[in-house]
Amino acid sequence: MSGQPNPATLETAPVKSGILGEKNRWLQVIIGFLISLTLGLLYAWSIFVMPLEKQFGWSRAETSMAFTISIVFFVIGMIMGGKHNDKKGPRVVVTIGSACLTAGFFLAATTESLTTLYLSYGVLCGFGIGYANIAPIAVAMRWFPDRRGLVSGILVMGFGLAAFVLGSAASKIISSMGWPTAFRVLGGTSLVLCLFGAQFMKYPPEGFLPKGMEKPKTVQNKEATKQKAQDYDWKQMMGTATWWFWWTFHLMVLTGGLMVIGHIVPFALESGVSKDSAIFAMGVFAVMNGLGRLLIGALWDRMGRNKTMILNAALMLIGLLCLGLLVKSLHFPILVLAVLLIGLAYGGCIPIASSLISACFGNKFFGINYGLATTPLLIAAMVGPFLGGYLYTTTHSYDTAIMISAALSVVGVLTGMLIKDPTPLKN
Repeated sequence: MSGQPNPATLETAPVKSGILGEKNRWLQVIIGFLISLTLGLLYAWSIFVMPLEKQFGWSRAETSMAFTISIVFFVIGMIMGGKHNDKKGPRVVVTIGSACLTAGFFLAATTESLTTLYLSYGVLCGFGIGYANIAPIAVAMRWFPDRRGLVSGILVMGFGLAAFVLGSAASKIISSMGWPTAFRVLGGTSLVLCLFGAQFMKYPPEGFLPKGMEKPKTVQNKEATKQKAQDYDWKQMMGTATWWFWWTFHLMVLTGGLMVIGHIVPFALESGVSKDSAIFAMGVFAVMNGLGRLLIGALWDRMGRNKTMILNAALMLIGLLCLGLLVKSLHFPILVLAVLLIGLAYGGCIPIASSLISACFGNKFFGINYGLATTPLLIAAMVGPFLGGYLYTTTHSYDTAIMISAALSVVGVLTGMLIKDPTPLKN
């Protein structure tokens, strides 16, 4: 069961005309996509690493700390922004978050010390991106109860493609005008797209249902719909087995993916693949990471929760097995296939998270609930790449890391099979 309402038992709810009307709900998706595209600049950090190291003589460990700090404050911002979004609404939250992001980029342009870099990019940019990140998805979940997976996939695809789209443009600016100008351009982009777009973000009218979804007609169906529409606060949500099965699934698949992806280039080189081919494979992963968010999100709407989770973990498992067992003999073609599957599965985790939180635990507390749903990502980002590097250092091979990642994906498949709807709350 996916937790989606059954169109056959519902009747259309009245909808206001104008900007809040049925035809204009896609406007919220367009606005949310542009905002998410800007917020995804968090992952464009790598383009600034070498220019900063060249100018100031900083080590890779020192510059990498800025990104680590940004991830920590990203998660803090997600939790705080989610809580405030439930109370103050998306317009206020995105405005505050984008103001922090804009200030962070402009302050980063004045960097002359690591302290300034850590405060600007690490704290302000990381927190601002996390704080504003939930609001577009929270809005979309209320406008599209019939297409949760698709619209959440569109929004998180924007976040995932940011480094590829805006990051490429920023890289050219660095080459021609320097990294301070690139930071200012990114700050201006945030100012225009996020701050301006935030003013048009709105929730639908109370009780909104799109065409094709109807109100319950029988008492029995009313009770069934009521159970699925229940709103769980974060304490109630974390008291369900559904939450912990999903949390385990998310942690296993993300940790396995990050353990390998953080080392894919040196692994490919050691397997006999050329440097250009290894870099191309990383590009394939970036693209599929973005497309996976859209495709897996759309599959959620068609296949439901359990089948989508099983498929997603299975894609990760097959990709990892191809990487560990076949790349050394078949080289480049299998490498591309492996990173394609891993990228799809890694990106697919995000729309699965947002769709499940909305479908199983309701939209009233979606902000804080989805903010807490980032905790597996934080743990995976800290554990996965480090564990992969540690295992390579001790064994002089990536084989053990890949097999452990594959085993984690098996756990992901099992949790996808076992997860069920949460127990209905008692009045």
